[in-house]
Amino acid sequence: MTKKKLLVSKSNQEGFTVPELLLMVLIIIILSGLVLTNYQAQRAKQRDSQRVQDINLIDNKLETYYNDKNAYPATLSAQELFNIDEAVLKDPDGKTIVAHPPVGDSVAAQAVANPNEKSASSYLYIPYPTGCTNAANNCTGFVLKTFIEKPTSTTPNPYTKVGINNN
Repeated sequence: MTKKKLLVSKSNQEGFTVPELLLMVLIIIILSGLVLTNYQAQRAKQRDSQRVQDINLIDNKLETYYNDKNAYPATLSAQELFNIDEAVLKDPDGKTIVAHPPVGDSVAAQAVANPNEKSASSYLYIPYPTGCTNAANNCTGFVLKTFIEKPTSTTPNPYTKVGINNN
């Protein structure tokens, strides 16, 4: 009787080698980095767009106020002056627009550069001449400013609106 020998051969093992796994992990990290960067840039553009819309709306309301009162307001109060929602006077980070003189350009620009900084608004309203008051009705001009995170040719930094009736 002949004995049959069973030949057992190793078949090709299935799976990934360590270098292949490392390459896949590296590709995933690169792709997720690209997605995250694009997402953050989109969010900055959305905040910039909101800032421009807010400044344009407030500018329109200020000109309407001037037509009614023959002067610009010394301070901003949404309900009293504009009959609009108080949220309009907040920037995309939830900070209220600051009227002259508490913050300057550098502080407002810093607020945009560091959105988590809650000490300053990224919007400025500066009535002219310095020291004008609502009671005297002697504010003859204003400057509205906001600072843009991703400036373009159509939205430069700072984005500024000046009163039509500045004297």
